Amino acid sequence: MRLMPTKPYCLTHFSSSATQVFGGYGYMDEYPVSRMYRDAKGMKVLDTDGYDAALKAIGFQPNDVKKVQDASFDSQRMIGLNRLRETEIANQWAQGIFEKDADKVKAARADLAEWNETNPESPIKINFKQILQRVQKMNQTKAQRIAATAPKEIRADVRRALEVQ
Repeated sequence: MRLMPTKPYCLTHFSSSATQVFGGYGYMDEYPVSRMYRDAKGMKVLDTDGYDAALKAIGFQPNDVKKVQDASFDSQRMIGLNRLRETEIANQWAQGIFEKDADKVKAARADLAEWNETNPESPIKINFKQILQRVQKMNQTKAQRIAATAPKEIRADVRRALEVQ
């Protein structure tokens, strides 16, 4: 007689059913059932022992799991902050070129140097291609910007309609 592995089978089927029973709440991060569903579906992999798994299943957050999740959150936060600051500096730099304002370009370069000096663990590197793309978008007319967002199938019709206006 061959036995099925009970843990993966039970977890995937129970968590899926439990998520459905909870309705919209089953997908909210605050509810343990949504975390169990993500864990069972392989969206989150974390090695835990049986004790930690049991605590997590009833809604408690074991310290080992919390440490890993906090480290992941901190990393994601740092990445998001880095990208946001990179976008701000690149936009400021492109705006300076677009407006032919050397002071704005100089300020953007100074901001970049300051960021890299104070954050050596997560430096920002802006290449000129990023700046050039932004300047090109700034040079587009309103009609060109609208047409570029239209689906390819209707883009020509949108351009013709915008030319009439």
